[in-house]
Amino acid sequence: MKQIKKYQREGKTVFFDVIRNIFVLATEEETIRQKQLIYLTEKWNISKTLIKVEENMSHHKKGARDRADIVILHPKTQKPFVVYEIKAPHVYISDDTLEQARKYNQHLNCNFICITNLSAEIWYSIDNGKIKRIETPRSFNNLLKSKIKYSHRYEFLRPSLKECGQKQFFIVYNKVYGAIGEDTPQVLHSFILNFYGFLMDSIKYVKSPIKCKDFTILEDGIRSASFGNAAGGTFDGFYRYFILKFPNGDNNIISISTFGTYKFVNDPKYGNRTSTTYLNVAIDDFEKKHNSLELNLDKFLSTENEKWEIIHNGKMAVGKVGSAKKSDVLDFCKKHIPDLVKDDIIFLGALPKNELFNWENSKEVIINLIRYALVRDKYREAHKANMS
Repeated sequence: MKQIKKYQREGKTVFFDVIRNIFVLATEEETIRQKQLIYLTEKWNISKTLIKVEENMSHHKKGARDRADIVILHPKTQKPFVVYEIKAPHVYISDDTLEQARKYNQHLNCNFICITNLSAEIWYSIDNGKIKRIETPRSFNNLLKSKIKYSHRYEFLRPSLKECGQKQFFIVYNKVYGAIGEDTPQVLHSFILNFYGFLMDSIKYVKSPIKCKDFTILEDGIRSASFGNAAGGTFDGFYRYFILKFPNGDNNIISISTFGTYKFVNDPKYGNRTSTTYLNVAIDDFEKKHNSLELNLDKFLSTENEKWEIIHNGKMAVGKVGSAKKSDVLDFCKKHIPDLVKDDIIFLGALPKNELFNWENSKEVIINLIRYALVRDKYREAHKANMS
């Protein structure tokens, strides 16, 4: 496959778009799009006349303003057949990415959706209005003849209690799922594998609304998502989500998962850094989804007593304002969640060491994590208001 030709215009690197025959700025996303266009025309032998780039949705619905990255027309009907959503390499392909492509397709009515960021390519078919994950097709002809294979969106086999402590499962959780840090102490492995397995189990835990002091949990499930933090980093992957309803009638989504951080050795930017494990609690909002709590399990998972105990010291960042005083955060927590504060430590609950975690023995911990995350967000809002 031929390389993308690079040119210069007004001191900037540009590509010559093979479909539109124009110069386009050489961004990360454009690099992927041009590679995809070359692949479609050379490997799949699709006529350039069937390919639309940055297709304006107003061509398909009056007043629509969005543009689809690539649209392939059906050679016989000349109607939209495949829509591509292109993302930069650093962008995680999440459920939100699929939702964006789905909204475009409401105007296009394509038979297939493809989402790619170069490192991953995910395909979906639209069958009677329902989106179903399929394996990557071998050719355009296979798509035209509907020779496709359906694949499961998410497959997860939970290890037994004994397997949670075995090395091979640690390797899988570290390398495949990214759920545990490479340097996390071995004594914590069984807890993290047990807890992540509990979160990722396909069972629906919330059978009926669960009333808590500050909210009601309506339902739960598993989602693929990306949540950022104040430092600009992101945690991308699968989360157990919980839909809440508050006394004022508002709803929100809280997502919980564990992640291993990257390990750096003599890195020019980060120097040497070990790979630890974080228990993250994330909150959706209209402006930007974010992690409200990033709890370092290497530091705050206590193994001293008969049960695993999850604690925290109240440390937190408040956006660009910087770090908050732990004493102020603890005082705020004493006011709003006094039952969770013990000897100036946030006690988030305990889990059994000799059992697989399930909804009955883990529900209190989940509720406490949600309560703590919500209060931390309240503190952030109050702190920012005082600083303004």
